[in-house]
Amino acid sequence: MNRKGKLHYVLVASPAYIARNGAPVTLDSLSSHRCLTFNQSAPATNWDFSLNGDTISVKVNNALSINSSESLRVCMLNGSGIALLPTFAVGPDIQSGLAIPLLTQYRPTGLFGDHLYAMYLENRFLAPKVRVFIDYLIEKIGDKPYWDNF
Repeated sequence: MNRKGKLHYVLVASPAYIARNGAPVTLDSLSSHRCLTFNQSAPATNWDFSLNGDTISVKVNNALSINSSESLRVCMLNGSGIALLPTFAVGPDIQSGLAIPLLTQYRPTGLFGDHLYAMYLENRFLAPKVRVFIDYLIEKIGDKPYWDNF
């Protein structure tokens, strides 16, 4: 069995990076910026975005590639470049002003898909603690997770 919640992504940079390099004004201008990419098995060279139902793929300047959202977040916060991150990793930083969302008219597509899942074995005798934990996650995350309140 599984339960799911929405997963969103955002393109972000630190105020220090923007002060030094400016903010991209179009998707095409991303190619002239340092992009910090997530590396699953090979460095990402394209980021995908959607606008009005159309998908737009943009070649990015892969300045650094790491297989950890948290490490990308830290590098981005330290001014190393622009990152495409899940909002659960960077939402609080946006709320506090440590990260600035960019090109917000586009909806980025991330490597992890668009849902968070709580997966568990289907069992007639589901342990009450598992049921309580899943119910807690559903209540806390819901349709609009707290980390998306920026």
